[in-house]
Amino acid sequence: ELRFYTAKKVTKVLSEAVVKDMGKYYLQRRIELLLKGKITDRYLRKLTKSLTKSATRKAERHGSRLVAARLMIKTGFWGSLLGNLALFLIEEGVTGFIYTYRYFRGPKPKDAELPVSLRRETNQPPFLRFTLDNVSRGVGTVYCEAFGAAIG
Repeated sequence: ELRFYTAKKVTKVLSEAVVKDMGKYYLQRRIELLLKGKITDRYLRKLTKSLTKSATRKAERHGSRLVAARLMIKTGFWGSLLGNLALFLIEEGVTGFIYTYRYFRGPKPKDAELPVSLRRETNQPPFLRFTLDNVSRGVGTVYCEAFGAAIG
């Protein structure tokens, strides 16, 4: 029975990861198409750059890995923006769905009944709190990916 439970949980986690990844790819392409007529091609190319190919070209062009790493920070920042925006929109959609479902279907818990991790000493509604957490996580991810591109 433990094996079945573990296999079921692994299947669930993997399927959620695949769906999230496919949704990210699809949404990222839709955002690219939306931006195509609104911004110049120069900026669109910056947002849709392949970071590994760009890092290789920069290292070959400049002959120094240190110079290439410095240049890759900016390139990594711009190159990871659309993907992280797509993930943010997916997470917000899921969070909005969950809160809407709970609002119409579930009981309204009092603050004392919430888990400790959800209780805060703020007057913000939970949806806004989770949105702000997602924003801070997204910004941190973009910066970490930029520095990761430089290190790589």
